[in-house]
Amino acid sequence: MPGRRSLDVGEYYAHPRNDFWPIIFSLLQTPQPQSYQTRIDEIKKRGIALWDVLATCTRENSADQTISCPEPHDFEQLLVDFPGIKAVFFNGRKAEEIFQAQGFSLPPETISSYLPSTSPAHTLPRAEKLKAWKIILNYLPEVK
Repeated sequence: MPGRRSLDVGEYYAHPRNDFWPIIFSLLQTPQPQSYQTRIDEIKKRGIALWDVLATCTRENSADQTISCPEPHDFEQLLVDFPGIKAVFFNGRKAEEIFQAQGFSLPPETISSYLPSTSPAHTLPRAEKLKAWKIILNYLPEVK
């Protein structure tokens, strides 16, 4: 689930210290747009989608360890609606754990993996996160 700041402004990864946008645009080798809508448009063009594991939940502030009453999104329907999905990457171990706890299964040809959380609470240096996140480049379509 998005953190408190993201929920307040209605934008994924809105916390100024979250590494998601800098990592993604570093991988795409393009400057990060200022406009949130332009960022979304750019990643869509590159074959990247954002999807929450949970549709809703209750939690204190932005702390994943306080999640209660989780209601998952329907991944099986997502894969029916978008059969071209080749890979699912989880932004942090907690997202992967929640996905696995729901008992969803991905088609055998669809890989899944967690990546180090881009949250400022995850203190791994950005350079180390970026190194791990490079795997997504193997699954992006060529830009024409």
